[in-house]
Amino acid sequence: MVVLDSGHLSLQKTTCHEDTFIFCSSDDIKKVPVVEISRPFTESTEAGSAVLECVVRNVPSGEACVIFQANGLKISEVNCFDLTPSESIRSLTAHFTIPSEHQKKENIFTCKVHTSFIKQWESNHTGNLFDDPTIELSVVTSVGQSSSQLQKLVCTGAGFEPKIRWLSKSKEKTGTVVDFTIRKDGRMKVYSEILVQQQEWSQGVAYTCEIVDRHNVKTAETSVCSVIAHSSQLADVYLLGPSLSDVRYGTDVTLTCLVIGQGVNFSIKWKLDGNFSNFREYTQGPEDHANGTQSMKRILKVPVRIWHAYTLFTCQVKHLCSGNLQQQNISKNRDPKQPTVRILRPSDNDLSGSEDVSLLCFITGFFPSDISVHWQLNGTQLDVSRFTNSPVVAHTARYYSMHSALILPASQWTEGIYSCVVSHESSKDSIIATLENLYASLIYSAPSAKLLQGSNELVCLAFGFSPSAIKFTWLLGMTELSGHTVTSPAKGPDGKFWIQSHLKLLPSDWAPGEVYSCRVTHISDTLLINISKPGGGPPPTELSDTTKLVQDILGADSPVLAGITGGLESEATQPEEYNTEPFQQSKQLQHRQSTPNQAAKKTQIPSPASTREEVLELQRDVIGYSSKKRSKNLKRRRKIKTFTTSFLITNFCSYKVKGK
Repeated sequence: MVVLDSGHLSLQKTTCHEDTFIFCSSDDIKKVPVVEISRPFTESTEAGSAVLECVVRNVPSGEACVIFQANGLKISEVNCFDLTPSESIRSLTAHFTIPSEHQKKENIFTCKVHTSFIKQWESNHTGNLFDDPTIELSVVTSVGQSSSQLQKLVCTGAGFEPKIRWLSKSKEKTGTVVDFTIRKDGRMKVYSEILVQQQEWSQGVAYTCEIVDRHNVKTAETSVCSVIAHSSQLADVYLLGPSLSDVRYGTDVTLTCLVIGQGVNFSIKWKLDGNFSNFREYTQGPEDHANGTQSMKRILKVPVRIWHAYTLFTCQVKHLCSGNLQQQNISKNRDPKQPTVRILRPSDNDLSGSEDVSLLCFITGFFPSDISVHWQLNGTQLDVSRFTNSPVVAHTARYYSMHSALILPASQWTEGIYSCVVSHESSKDSIIATLENLYASLIYSAPSAKLLQGSNELVCLAFGFSPSAIKFTWLLGMTELSGHTVTSPAKGPDGKFWIQSHLKLLPSDWAPGEVYSCRVTHISDTLLINISKPGGGPPPTELSDTTKLVQDILGADSPVLAGITGGLESEATQPEEYNTEPFQQSKQLQHRQSTPNQAAKKTQIPSPASTREEVLELQRDVIGYSSKKRSKNLKRRRKIKTFTTSFLITNFCSYKVKGK
C-alpha cells in the first residue's frame, strides 16, 4: 500500500499482512497542522513597522490559504499556496503589515489557514500589541553601603516599541540598556539601569525613568524617600550636657546632640531659648555600627556663662523625607539632688580568699543623672583599669543610682585610705566616702581588756583584737563559773573587734575578800583580769564611769562609743561554746606582702610558724602602741598579770590592785 507522508510529502510503501484485520489508509498517519502567530524581530525590521508573522507546520498537500484577523474579523487579503507532494515542504510562513487603522490598543490578532478540502485551523492570539506601555522602577539594595559606593537603579518597560531614558533635576542622565526581548504576546520588554553616587542618593535627589512607546509616554520616579519605611524616618535623639570639669573650671562648655537611626538622613539644628544658635557648631559622622544603624553628632560650643544662666538648649532633628520634627531639651538643673555615697566593706572570708575581691561604692539618690566617679588610694587617683562603673539607673523620675567596683588583687594587700570620689553638679566640691584599715581584721592583734562593775553584774570588755574568735572564762578564786553571757563580736572603725561578757552578781552574793576573774583567751594572747569587793582600797570602776573609760580606749569621737557604752546595759547573748575553727582559719591565711604607700607601713601577715614574740611585735607595729593612753592601759594590764601570778603561787592569797 502507498501513503502520503505529511512531513515530507513523498511516497512511502506500507505492507498490510493477511492475518491483520486493520485497514490502513493515508489519513491515519497524517499529522495535524499547527498554526502560530507571532511578531518577528530582526535587525532589518524597520522602526515603526507593525509586522505579524503566521507560521504553519505539517501543511498537507494541495492548496492552502492564509488570512489575518483582528478580534476575529478578516483584515488581510487571502494568500493561497499550492503544495504538491513532490515539493517536500515542511511548513509555510506568511507576513502581514497591520494597517494603521487597525493599530488600536483594544485589538488582538490571529491568523487562519484552510485547505481545498474545506478544513481550517486557527492560531493562538496575540496580546494587546498597541496597549499603553508599562513601567517598573526599582532600587537594588545592598547591605553595608558607605558613602563611597554607588546606588543602582533598574527600570523595566514593556510596549510595542518602548524606549527608555533617565532624567534627574530635569536633565537627561546616561543609562545603560541591559537587554530587550520580544514576549510571547508580541510586546517588547526592555531593561535599563543607572548608577548613582551614594552621597547624592543620600541627599534625596530624585531620578526619573521615562518610557516612550510610539505616541505614548510613561514615567516613574524614585529617591531615597521612596524606599525608606516610615519607621526608619524616626531617630533616637540623645542630649549630652557639658562635663563637670568644663562647668567648674572651663571658659566654654560643649553640648552634644547624638542621633541614631537606620541611615542618618537627618538635618540637626540647635536652638537657644527658641532662637537658632549663632555659636560655633560642627558635625561628626556618620558612623556605621555593627547592627546596621548609623549615628551622627551635632556639637555646640558656648561660653560657660550661657549654661549658668539656665538657658534652654533645644536640638531639632528632621528627617530628609519627613515633615515631622523631633526635638530634645536640656538646661542646667535648678534643683539638683546630692548623692549619698558609701563604701561596703568586704567580708574577712572574701579578703582572705584566693580570688580577687571588689570594693563596692554605692551612689544613690542623685539628680540629674550626669555624674563622675573615680577611686583614690591615699589621695592618689587610681587608673580607670582598676575599677568599673555601672550604668546609671533611674529608680523614679527624680532619683538615680549607680555603683562602682574597685578590684582588690588577692595576691597583694595594700593598706591605706581608700576613697570613692563623686563629682555631681549638686555640689561644688567632690563628695567622698573613705575606708581605712581594710585588712586590719586579718592581721593578728592581741586584745586589751577591762573588767567593770555594775549594780547587779560584772562586765568584761575586750577590744582591739583580731581575728574575731575569742573566749571568755569567769572564775571565783580557782573555781570556773557558768551562767555568763557573751555578745557577738563587733568591728570598729580601726578594723579591730570588741566584745562583752556579762556575769550576773548580786551584791549580797559577793563576800568581802572574794576575787572574781575574767580570763580572755585569744589566738595571739591570754589575759586574766581580777576584781575583789571593796574593803578599804580604791573602788573598782563603776558602769557609770565607763564613758570616760571608753573614750580613753577608743577615742572621744569614736562612732563605736555609743555601741559599747549602750551595750553594757543591753541584753547579752546566751553563752556559746568556745569555737576554735576561726583560729584554724586564721592560721591558714596565706603569707602576703603589702605594697608600700604614703600612709601605711609595709606589713607582713604572720605564717603559722611565727613565734609569739613575732606576733606581739607585729601587733605593736599595726595598732600603734605609741599612744600615751594606750601605753598606760598596757602597763596596767601587765601589772594585773603580775599580781595574778603571785596569787596563784602564794597559796591563793587575796590581793588588791593599787594605783592605776
